[in-house]
Amino acid sequence: MSYYSIKILVALFCLILGILNANADYNKGKIALEKKDLKTAYNEFLKAAELGDKEAQYELGKMFLPKTYSYRKTPEYTESLKWIKLAADQGHIEAKYSLGLLYLNDKSNMIGKEEALKLFHIAAEQGHGEAQFQLGELYNGHRGIKRNNEKAAKWHLASAKQGNSISQFRMGVMYLKGSGIDKDPEKSLYWFKKSAEQGNITAKFNIGWIYHNGRGGYKDAKIVKKDYAKALKWYSLAAEEGDQNAPTAMAKIYWYGSGTPKDKIKAYMWIDIANFIHLSDGLAKAKKTKDFFSKEMTPDQIEEAHMMAQKWLRSHKRWQRHILK
Repeated sequence: MSYYSIKILVALFCLILGILNANADYNKGKIALEKKDLKTAYNEFLKAAELGDKEAQYELGKMFLPKTYSYRKTPEYTESLKWIKLAADQGHIEAKYSLGLLYLNDKSNMIGKEEALKLFHIAAEQGHGEAQFQLGELYNGHRGIKRNNEKAAKWHLASAKQGNSISQFRMGVMYLKGSGIDKDPEKSLYWFKKSAEQGNITAKFNIGWIYHNGRGGYKDAKIVKKDYAKALKWYSLAAEEGDQNAPTAMAKIYWYGSGTPKDKIKAYMWIDIANFIHLSDGLAKAKKTKDFFSKEMTPDQIEEAHMMAQKWLRSHKRWQRHILK
């Protein structure tokens, strides 16, 4: 065996030994981290990171990382950036995403936004859901990035399919408006419902709104017909969980008898609730509607409706602060 062959074998042996040692140190660091022994975790990760282990580099970077990924002019922030960048440079996808967030939030870095976009694209194209969400938001015109509705729809759709509630809501809006994608009320409903399943209150109101108003078909999209019973169901769910527009919408359905028998008392109950819970931006409109209803009702009807409103508020903890003492 030649001298050079021996040198290559020795180098390979050292490389393999280094990788094995790095893996062992990384595993010790993970065990220590699970036990919340941060000092030991740091020391073990550091040994592995210095041997080039990208997982250890990322874990080490996370230990110094600000929770908000915001820029801090501190040694800790510099250390975090250093290790995360080393991991990202080795192809660590989560590190690329984290580095993108750091660049995006670092106002002292002039190339931050463009560099963040590049990193998010790399991670997103490999299926990273949060990177897909960030791209959707950025192409929606956030953080001063030039708006691109088609790209926003593309990446929010990818993120929505991975279960991101906000992206699901965004797709509901985009399909409803035809923003960056063909209008499709049925698909809009689908994504609003997906978001609503995860607790998005505004999505529940929007589902009610679509059933309340109905939406026409566009091109090959199906028509969503008016369905007042479903509208009331979703408005009610939204109201129970804190939506301030749903009570007014329900009041109008009952007042005009839209798909349901006219019921002035129920209508007044809901507009009374709206007046209790509305913020300043919608209070004037709710008050105007309430005054209009009052002119068509007797004092006894108004009192009955008011008592019903108080009972509803008492039965929902979120709104109990609005009950008159």
